[in-house]
Amino acid sequence: MKKILLVASHGGHLSELRALKKAWEGCDVRWASYPSPNSKEIDYSVKHIGMNPFKMLTSFFVFFKIIYTFRPDYVISTGSEIAIPAMFWAKLFSSKTLYIECSARVSSASLAGKLLYRWVDTFWVQWPHNTKSFGDKAEYHGGTL
Repeated sequence: MKKILLVASHGGHLSELRALKKAWEGCDVRWASYPSPNSKEIDYSVKHIGMNPFKMLTSFFVFFKIIYTFRPDYVISTGSEIAIPAMFWAKLFSSKTLYIECSARVSSASLAGKLLYRWVDTFWVQWPHNTKSFGDKAEYHGGTL
């Protein structure tokens, strides 16, 4: 059985991952996100990072423990900054990685997307013109999400 770690900040990013629920049916799935009253399925609660460099550094230690313990085959994220430490450790532990740029990013690329574009195995955008914002690796899958 494939092990999948789903990582997203609360709100819209988490909602976009929830919408893809059928994609991982039959898999051992764990969720990592920020604490929120409407995120009961969260297995790993991570303190909100925001733009705080100290919190980002701390989250690298948190995700090291999560990925070392769970050993996912795949790590999938819709962002935002919470994806950065998750994808870093996923790659170092040889998990396959997929980053899905949030559908709200209509006219510009997210900072997390820009930072992770070259690092992740697969990179999806949800608007066809956003493939030009990133490059050849970006795949348009907006109509299928």
